[in-house]
Amino acid sequence: MLDPKLSTEDRQQIPEKQEYKFIGSMRKRKGLTLFAWDPDKGQAYPVELKSDSFLNVNGKLVTKHKAQINPEHTMVWSLNKQNAIKKFIRFINQQNL
Repeated sequence: MLDPKLSTEDRQQIPEKQEYKFIGSMRKRKGLTLFAWDPDKGQAYPVELKSDSFLNVNGKLVTKHKAQINPEHTMVWSLNKQNAIKKFIRFINQQNL
């Protein structure tokens, strides 16, 4: 129980739990970078991938990649930022038809 003598500033606050929701999956493409499109700013940016490596039952090295993204952003694999912007523009034009 909390000590009533302590002020609210002295008490430690319990951090809120962040919930992560599984949106979907896509295969990592060798030699390409994952880019996301921010519709509010109109900018493309590279997504940071976190990788976990482990040995499976057969003794082979398995690497899994995870990305934390905003569900409102559109993502695409591309060689560079310029090509990613072209793909995003193409995607937006198809959505407007």
